[in-house]
Amino acid sequence: NAEFVAQCRDDMNVTWQDWIDEKLSFLVYGWEWSEVIYKQRLGDQPDPRKRSRYNDGRYGWRKMPTRAQETLWEWEFDLEGGIRGLKQRDWFSGGGVVSIPIDNSLLFRTTTERANPEGVSLLRTAYPSWYIKKNIQIIEAIGIERDLAGYPVVWAPPEVLQKGATADYAAVKSDLQDLVRNIRRDEQEGALMPLDYDEHGNKRWDLTLLSTGGSRQFDTNAIVQRYDQRIAMTVLADVILLGHEKVGSFALSKSKVELFATGLEA
Repeated sequence: NAEFVAQCRDDMNVTWQDWIDEKLSFLVYGWEWSEVIYKQRLGDQPDPRKRSRYNDGRYGWRKMPTRAQETLWEWEFDLEGGIRGLKQRDWFSGGGVVSIPIDNSLLFRTTTERANPEGVSLLRTAYPSWYIKKNIQIIEAIGIERDLAGYPVVWAPPEVLQKGATADYAAVKSDLQDLVRNIRRDEQEGALMPLDYDEHGNKRWDLTLLSTGGSRQFDTNAIVQRYDQRIAMTVLADVILLGHEKVGSFALSKSKVELFATGLEA
């Protein structure tokens, strides 16, 4: 029996290592569903669905493909709360719903709490840090750009900016707003402004760039590094950050590597 199972494992359409790699998506999504598909072992057949290394007529595994998590439509439960199957939305064949019973399926999940078939992603606790870090990086990039280009300010006559302005003035105001938003230091930089003076010889229109007020109160680089560390800590992988911060020791890295390996084994 053990020899037969080993033959089935090595006789699938994909290697066992590739199959394991595919199943590990349950760590990211919290769950992974595989449908077991069989074949009759009839030797070297032209049809890849029936091809086998063996020619004994027995039935073995053809493949156990992942049913993509993005195609989940709903779960099916029995009256006692047990999992009966998965309903999958088949977007490749018109969007129909296909029911896959649990009897010929494999379900991998990170936790079985409350018999929840979806489990919990290992990256779930990293999401708050990732979300804050992403927004800080966006703000940082905008700040760098504004520091290089300056803070654009358009001076316009009051009749253009007042409420209830005419349609022409409203259109001019909209164009000016687009102008200050889109000022960049690149190959297309430049602005076209009217040259108009009042009776006192003062410009009625002007475009100025306010310079930065100096260094910022917060070090965004240190903040991003802190959230990088918290994200790595959620999967015990903060060992990869040792050395990047110019601190750490061999003993510390050794213990962290051992802890990470223990987590992987678990």
